[in-house]
Amino acid sequence: MIIPVCHSIVLTCTHETVNFTETGVISVIKRLKANLSCGTDNLPPILLKRLEYSIARPLSLLFSQLLSVGAVPEDWKKAIITPVFKKGSAGDDTNIRPISLTCKIMERIMLAIFMTI
Repeated sequence: MIIPVCHSIVLTCTHETVNFTETGVISVIKRLKANLSCGTDNLPPILLKRLEYSIARPLSLLFSQLLSVGAVPEDWKKAIITPVFKKGSAGDDTNIRPISLTCKIMERIMLAIFMTI
């Protein structure tokens, strides 16, 4: 299997420019696909969607606190990698792409912020 090379990138923003709001958390949760697999937290997306208004404030506070101290839980640094067949010969490693299940909510909020800067 060929593993892609990750090149260094320079970000021009600091943690002060990242703001986790309840509205942002709710927006990301609404866009989650309810039928996807659980991440490393073993919480199915359908559960997050059903509790979105109840968990939005605690998650926004948690994400903000984690970013302010520059740390994330060790479990969030792990990913479940699942090989997904693309097309062609199933025996050819280049016809498989890796999918990782991680903490999608925090990741997607930060990605949206970085993409607008």
